[in-house]
Amino acid sequence: MGNAKFWYYPYSGNRLVTIDMGEGLAEMFSEFRKDADGGISLNGHSYRSVGLTQEIITIQRDRMILGVDKAMEFRALQAHLDNGNVCSFSADSSKAWCGYILTSPLSSGSTTVEVSNNPFSSFVGSNVLAADDFVIFDTQPPAAITEANKISSLSAGFSSSNGGTLTLDRGCAFRYDIDTFVRWFRFIPIAKRPIEDIGRSIITNEHGLLYSLELRLEIDYASWFSFVPAYPDKVNELLSFPDEEGSDYYEAGLVGLDKVIADRIKEVDVGGLGSHEYYGSHVRGN
Repeated sequence: MGNAKFWYYPYSGNRLVTIDMGEGLAEMFSEFRKDADGGISLNGHSYRSVGLTQEIITIQRDRMILGVDKAMEFRALQAHLDNGNVCSFSADSSKAWCGYILTSPLSSGSTTVEVSNNPFSSFVGSNVLAADDFVIFDTQPPAAITEANKISSLSAGFSSSNGGTLTLDRGCAFRYDIDTFVRWFRFIPIAKRPIEDIGRSIITNEHGLLYSLELRLEIDYASWFSFVPAYPDKVNELLSFPDEEGSDYYEAGLVGLDKVIADRIKEVDVGGLGSHEYYGSHVRGN
């Protein structure tokens, strides 16, 4: 079992920074922000329209065993997040894995699903899952759907660089006919800090002796799903990110996570309104 870890690329730079907590977490749980509207008709029928869906994850570690030395590493991460940049996190670094679904459509009740390589393996590691690991299926807002399942087995040769086939413990609940990611249930590939938390310290201490972490992150779905390639190159897109030996400036073809996300976005004009389109066709199938 690996330790809890954060990964980020200090913007604007291209050197990977990893915070290894040296232990597991005390708490990690999710809640959901839903933007919905609805009403009840005269005949008593209830209507609902759902827009934004946002998963917000709370991460806590009381009285960190590595103390003040580890606590000081979080000051730079907080500055990075408070400026609107992204990080990755896994409660167990040896399980940091995700991949997008290649089986399309994936019918409700299916127990086998073909998935891609892990787009982020060059900085989180070449991890793979195992039988009895829990996974989350995620689609993108608006009206995103999410469900959890358990892996029964993996196909021979399954790897972080090539993907493979997952066999599930039970049939999936939903039908997936749009871009969908599968991830280990405690791995957050692309996340930002909620704007209402900016400025609040993520580290607290007791009399300067015992240091604790409490941080909320929200999944940045648009940035995450920009890593789903458009057809015909959807099967595998191997990405290389800088490591800890990277430099503090951009080099051609070798940039950090925030810059890669920015490069995968282009401005488009929709009905006279400025908008953005992502490299991945993330609304395909709608």
